[in-house]
Amino acid sequence: MKRFMLICWLCIWLTGCALNPLVALSVPTHPLYVIAGQNAVPGYGSAAISLVDRDTWSLIGTRSFQTSYVHQATSDGQSIWFGLAGDVNNDAAQAVQVDPALAAHVQFETCVEPTGIYHFTEFALVVCRQDGLKGKIQQIQTRTGQLMKEVEVTTDQGDMYVFNSFVYQNELYVNGGSIHSAVTDPSALYVYDVHTLDHVRNVELPRVIGVSHAIAHDDGLLLLNFSSHYQESMRQAFHDVYFYDATKNSVTPLPLIQRSPMQGVILDDYLYTVHFSAPFASEQPTQAIQIFKTNLHTWQQSHWNYAPHDWYAIGDMTTIDGRIFLTKYHSDDKHADGVYELNIDTGELIQRIHIPDASLLVDMLDTP
Repeated sequence: MKRFMLICWLCIWLTGCALNPLVALSVPTHPLYVIAGQNAVPGYGSAAISLVDRDTWSLIGTRSFQTSYVHQATSDGQSIWFGLAGDVNNDAAQAVQVDPALAAHVQFETCVEPTGIYHFTEFALVVCRQDGLKGKIQQIQTRTGQLMKEVEVTTDQGDMYVFNSFVYQNELYVNGGSIHSAVTDPSALYVYDVHTLDHVRNVELPRVIGVSHAIAHDDGLLLLNFSSHYQESMRQAFHDVYFYDATKNSVTPLPLIQRSPMQGVILDDYLYTVHFSAPFASEQPTQAIQIFKTNLHTWQQSHWNYAPHDWYAIGDMTTIDGRIFLTKYHSDDKHADGVYELNIDTGELIQRIHIPDASLLVDMLDTP
């Protein structure tokens, strides 16, 4: 049956159609795609993609899919790609390709629980969690969905729970850990050639660094350490941000900012980071949601505070046209979900459009 369905998908793709084609939406001059992919409880929501005109901040239309987590999305300039990882009860193994007008889509079978997806000229890379037992990387031909190559990713202990992944200069970085590792053991960070999937090198991470996000900067990457609050509470040495020098394959701690950075972007020589510090048993039961603005030359900082019960679920942070946008989901008031713009002078978060369970942003005009 699975083979039959795969053949059906392939036939649909090769004939230029898609299953259940819908009426094409009118694509605006400056489109923005907003993906809802965090409400993965069956009966309460589904993964969806919305087309927004970002000149007028009006909703053009929305297409829904099955109930599923969507961890990452990308664009090749011609279509939008994302993975369906499954809901709270069942894992899924699919990558979805959607046309810009949201009129047609194709779903390809992938490895189980895709958490990362990256598009290149002739192929896409899919990184999967595989039930948390072993990581897997698949290289998929984008015209047909044919599997070109795949490799397993495991630690020295023979397993890997994939935390996240990112691409920098034609290399894929996969970060994860083993269930057999001690709490104080560093996580693994492996580097692969995106074309051959050959293992290139390992990156030696400091003890107990949880990489929540990686941002290209100079000749390397800024690695945000979401574990810094835990390390501070355990009276361990900690740093909030590290710099990975790709030319030397070395990781260096940077001066402190604030604990538990989760998201970040660079705009005009400033690093903007979202921090979510949840309390531990030994601490006062308070939470803090903050955005810090750090000058990358002087490290001078300013920051803004936000109500934790309003802003505990920030899904994405990105720059578009020299402005910073965030997504918000799981709000008590569903009308508060959506896309927000950060005023970089005052810290005000201004809702630009309401999209239920908004979690990811895709700007097709900013595709490499």
